[in-house]
Amino acid sequence: MEEEKVIFSEVQYAIKKWWFLYLPVASIPIILVLDLIGSLDFPNPSWGGVFMLLIFLSIASFIIWLLIVMRIETKINESGIDIKYYPKNYFSHSVFVSWQLIERAEVCTYSAIREYGGWGHRITHQGQAYTIGGNMGLRMVLKDGSTILIGTQDPDGMEAALQIRKQRIARGL
Repeated sequence: MEEEKVIFSEVQYAIKKWWFLYLPVASIPIILVLDLIGSLDFPNPSWGGVFMLLIFLSIASFIIWLLIVMRIETKINESGIDIKYYPKNYFSHSVFVSWQLIERAEVCTYSAIREYGGWGHRITHQGQAYTIGGNMGLRMVLKDGSTILIGTQDPDGMEAALQIRKQRIARGL
């Protein structure tokens, strides 16, 4: 079977190129942990201190893993829009929205905190949102009345993809 032509493709990552600017803030818990290790009285540390250290390292490792794998992959093609939100997609399938289900789609400005309560995959009374950062996205109103928002760092590219799709509909393709 022939692969459908992708009109628009974008991958957004939670960790940006300037992630190193967070190092001074991230070093505060590390300094506190090192201070805790220094007060553990080796070679006979108390179990409470070791337990707290293990909990901290586990939580820190999980947060680092989450930030490394967190991303949104969006593809717009002839048959619809494919959304993959990681890490959720490590455990479930991607979301595909067929053009036949979409009543209206537009690139818009949104407030992740005010409208959806933050970033990530959110389900609220406003609808579903898949966002990583920023304030631009593709808002789709489906024929059943539900809404899906996909954040984008390339609103112009996404708008161009929507225009290509509208032109193909107008030509009957």
